Amino acid sequence: MYYTNKDTNYQNNKNYLKSTKMKTSSLAHILTGKGSELFVCDDQPYITHNRMTVDLLDAPEKIKSALVRFIKADPEREKAYVSMAGDDVNAQMSQCVKCMFANLDGVPDIDENGMINNTEFVPCEKRGGGCKFEGIACNKLSMSGNEISKSEMRVLEVCQLEEKEIAEKLCLSPATVKRHSQNIRIKTGIPSGKKLALWASSMGVINLDQLCF
Repeated sequence: MYYTNKDTNYQNNKNYLKSTKMKTSSLAHILTGKGSELFVCDDQPYITHNRMTVDLLDAPEKIKSALVRFIKADPEREKAYVSMAGDDVNAQMSQCVKCMFANLDGVPDIDENGMINNTEFVPCEKRGGGCKFEGIACNKLSMSGNEISKSEMRVLEVCQLEEKEIAEKLCLSPATVKRHSQNIRIKTGIPSGKKLALWASSMGVINLDQLCF
């Protein structure tokens, strides 16, 4: 399994599906523009399209064709998905959504012309060396050419907390947390803790509901 749904943003996706009664709900209030949004809930890929939520495999052919083109546009990416999901095209599309489009963030991933115009940073427990396809099958989280390390990512995932709380939660020394926090702020260019937490939420790293400012 190359994807885990234990992260809080996937729980948000699940709660959203429950609150909107799945396939019969209008999603006009979720999308920020025309187009379609891909996302994942309980390891199952879905798409919002034409004010409906449907399973990926039930999506219009235009949507599925866009995903296939996206996969095949980069030979290394295509090899990664074949290795992860096998030769079945539907399985490759599903894996692609899990790695590149899993967040339900309100931003259309595919425009009204069937062109992919948005990929996402998707949290995954295999980041930081656990998956040989990181940065190929998925996006790396990096700013100004500086990749955020696995240790820094652990701190970023709870950056809405005070540094003392982070140290206790992650069983790290306060000095280590302070160093990681400083590195994260340098790499992202975001000096404020509150703004950093909001940015991390926008990237799908933490749950917006966890922010209590």
